[in-house]
Amino acid sequence: MSRTTKQLYKDHKDNTIGRIDKHGNPIKFKLSYEEWLRIWEDSGHFNERGLGGYVMGRIDDTGNYEVGNVHIITHAQNNRESTGGFKPNQLHPIIECPHCQKAGNRGMMHRWHLDNCKQRKL
Repeated sequence: MSRTTKQLYKDHKDNTIGRIDKHGNPIKFKLSYEEWLRIWEDSGHFNERGLGGYVMGRIDDTGNYEVGNVHIITHAQNNRESTGGFKPNQLHPIIECPHCQKAGNRGMMHRWHLDNCKQRKL
């Protein structure tokens, strides 16, 4: 069963409730259904929505979802805007385990390597 455009609009609006921007300000969804649909249709990417495809992003990832402050961009581009242009490795540096020389992000390395590494000599 495919979702109707009204259901998709409601999902987007509902997913905005309670979110805050990178400055700690609440994000509001101020687009009517007709405005939301027109923005998507004008972009030509309505059927390419979603992860790995196109999303509705706020310009510079600031302000509210409203006419004049949103654009349709790729999911990857939206992630770059939300992180200020940092690449994932800049936000989560890669570290190396001194026991087995495997490398990964800090969270995984602390969970499976470093002090917990199977090759660590006690």
